[in-house]
Amino acid sequence: MDGPGRSGPWDGFGAGRVRPGGFLVNTSFTTHDLAFSNRVHLPTVRMQPGLIVWANYGSYWRTVRQAAALELLSSPQLHASSQFRAEEIRGIARQLFKSYRSQNKSEKSNGFINLNFKKMLFESMMNSFLMMVAGKQAYGENVDASDDVKKFSETLIGWFELTGAANIEDFLPLLRILDLKGTMKKMKHVVQGNEEMTQKMIDENRREGIGKKKTMINGLLELQKKDSEKYKDEVIRNIVIAMMLGGTETTSTTLEWTMAELLNNPEVLEKARAEIDACVGSERLVQESDMDNLPFLNCIISEINRLHPAIPVLPAHESREDIKLGSYDIPKGTMLLVNIYPIQRDPELWELPNKFNPSRFEDGKSNGKLVIPFGMGRRRCPGETIAMRVMLVLLGTLIQCFEWKRLGDELIDLAEGPGLTTPLAYPLQVMYRPRQAMSKLLFNL
Repeated sequence: MDGPGRSGPWDGFGAGRVRPGGFLVNTSFTTHDLAFSNRVHLPTVRMQPGLIVWANYGSYWRTVRQAAALELLSSPQLHASSQFRAEEIRGIARQLFKSYRSQNKSEKSNGFINLNFKKMLFESMMNSFLMMVAGKQAYGENVDASDDVKKFSETLIGWFELTGAANIEDFLPLLRILDLKGTMKKMKHVVQGNEEMTQKMIDENRREGIGKKKTMINGLLELQKKDSEKYKDEVIRNIVIAMMLGGTETTSTTLEWTMAELLNNPEVLEKARAEIDACVGSERLVQESDMDNLPFLNCIISEINRLHPAIPVLPAHESREDIKLGSYDIPKGTMLLVNIYPIQRDPELWELPNKFNPSRFEDGKSNGKLVIPFGMGRRRCPGETIAMRVMLVLLGTLIQCFEWKRLGDELIDLAEGPGLTTPLAYPLQVMYRPRQAMSKLLFNL
């Protein structure tokens, strides 16, 4: 782990790697933002270099980012796609209520029932982003999803598993050629699967007629009509895959950590519920328009992003030129690795840094402190706004509509599992029941 008291900021291995502390991170992505705007292209990454997260800074990267900004992340598009997000969250609340009633046949029963929280989150995030991107769903009681949609979901999971692993083939050419563990073969299969499934969705949207559905793919096809050379199908595929990768596993992992911490700290859960009850009441569900009026709910997500960042080691940057970083001379081609985990738990900046305490973000008390779960500078994740909207509304709805508790008296084990997104080591299992005050609304959803 890199950070204060653990290691220095420079490692001269190979072409050189920089492991900066908080001050140097800030400098790297402000003063030297352009100089560190390239990506490191390891062999497993080279199989899909067109994804916005891996593309080097240049005309292609600007085209892809601009298209994503126009067709998914601009204010008009965020407003237009809010109906998809709202309906998916209504569906989650409806399904949880229905499942509860089916397992509690007696109307007098008020017991809690078990729920695989991790599975529920991933499926709901997959549905939300598939609806925004392609107007499809992959999961649900009344969903007649094709095998292609389900396969797309599976290949996305495979991508995270492979890119999150420590692939020694990326650094030793001989092992890459031999491929003893089959890593390169698996990655080729995942990349091919992602591209095939995405192309089928593009073709389907094209056949149904551009403009008939307010999906991201249809918006990109409109751009293609205006400039077919700039917005080829390959570009559209890469944008769609990047949005799905960035919106599913990371958001579901963040919300899983959030519920785990809330159940280990029930006083925080009750404070959030009281805020929601006062602002929203019981006659309607939490909406995106409520977010500015729910400051403590925002503080909870901010604290989770600090304490449990979904991707603790940001995608590696590479210097485009020789620069001076602090007192260090950094040659062109140096890999910049930023481990935000120790930076966001720096005891010199944060009181009791390992404690879950959303109140530290109230009233601007943490303004100016470095919390960068989405990165910094021009390579900052473009999907930050939409991810925050999805997480806040879903979390708010779950707190508003249901009571939650642990399976037993013991605290939830917060051990971390392996992977690019650092999930809980043990998938979260919880117990829930509908709140009596919300039963009428839930029954009529």
